[in-house]
Amino acid sequence: MKLFSQEFFKRAATALVLGALIFLVFFYTPRVVFSILLATIWAYTGIIELPRLLSPASRLFLPVLILYLGLPLSFLILLNQGRYRLDLLILIILVAAFDTGSYIVGKLYGIHKIAPGVSPGKTWEGLFGGLGVCLISYLFVLYFVPELAIIRGFLGFFAISIGAFLGDLFESWLKRRAGVKDSGSILPGHGGVLDRIDGLIGASLAILFLRGLSF
Repeated sequence: MKLFSQEFFKRAATALVLGALIFLVFFYTPRVVFSILLATIWAYTGIIELPRLLSPASRLFLPVLILYLGLPLSFLILLNQGRYRLDLLILIILVAAFDTGSYIVGKLYGIHKIAPGVSPGKTWEGLFGGLGVCLISYLFVLYFVPELAIIRGFLGFFAISIGAFLGDLFESWLKRRAGVKDSGSILPGHGGVLDRIDGLIGASLAILFLRGLSF
């Protein structure tokens, strides 16, 4: 599929709208409003979309899947309400940068499949493209915002990138088992909400694992 297709423009338009919404709510409303927005997104994902991806056998792991959603949400809300709020916004930006780099480079140059049995569209070229764009974005952000704490340092950047990739791969595995292409259809060009936040879930878990409760 060509990069500049109808799907690409739908994806770009949706991303711009979501980005603008996040920016406006983050900077121009009380902190609690952004926490409510996060909780609403996660609730919709857990109640509406995630059950579509769970076979009867998968439901045996429901407590694990609750943690899969609950831990990242708790971490993000804690960041939002605490003294490291700016790190939350940068985390979202870096995950978006990784996703964008992976998508564009993968579409243009992707040949070597990473896990064709789980996600046929993911390639090594896309992964390295995502890492590159995320690194450039991280260095750019660090230049202007040197006071970052939670995601500061190479390990933080690496944890975000690999966490975003593994989060996406895990959701692809769930979709593969369920026999569906997307977790939903509410976001034009992206699919479902879980398709959009899977990388953020993985990156949040990676940062949480890396930093423990030191924040």
